[in-house]
Amino acid sequence: MYTASHYKMSDEAIQELLETPKIGGDLITQSEAGVTATYTPFRYDPDMSERGSLVGHLNWLNDAWKDSAKEVLVILHGPEAYLQSEWLHEPDEAQVVAITNYVAVHVRGEMIVHTEPDWVEREMHKLSAMFEPTYELFDVPERLLQGMLKAMVAIEIKIKEVEGHARMSQNRSPERIRKIIAGLRSVDNEPAASWMERHSLPYALEKERLVNEAVARKRAKQQ
Repeated sequence: MYTASHYKMSDEAIQELLETPKIGGDLITQSEAGVTATYTPFRYDPDMSERGSLVGHLNWLNDAWKDSAKEVLVILHGPEAYLQSEWLHEPDEAQVVAITNYVAVHVRGEMIVHTEPDWVEREMHKLSAMFEPTYELFDVPERLLQGMLKAMVAIEIKIKEVEGHARMSQNRSPERIRKIIAGLRSVDNEPAASWMERHSLPYALEKERLVNEAVARKRAKQQ
């Protein structure tokens, strides 16, 4: 995907999103019938392949899993936020266009399908525990559980390539970023505010430091 240099996510930020509990994304597959997108909850397992794997499950009737052993794309979604125009300018400045901030990670990899009942049951248990730690899948009546397992297939996507795009106001001044963070918290968007505090603000502060040092060196040479 196209990503401007200042919106490119660091490896650390990408890893943070992969390891986020309750992660979900759009599984994009292609067959003779065309392109299909399926929203799927995923669990990231760093030990299942060389670069880690995304693990989830699909209904047996969903044709997306039949593209097994082919390369697929998963679009994972991070924090997003609508930025009100008043957060982007001062009262005495010209009005600006409101924008939307967002974080997206594209994962490409080979999709492996598992139909073995034990494998499917184990992964469904792990995924359920990620969302609800106190929930015990094994407490479900055996007849109901077995019926559900027969209707599901597990998918493992062995990660080959990862790209991260974060349009989160990194290119703005530290003062403006702080104002946006405050605005986000005023509308209870803590995920976006926290992300900007951890990533956008340090990026802007470092850029500001480098610019100030360059200006100071230039002035020193002119004296």
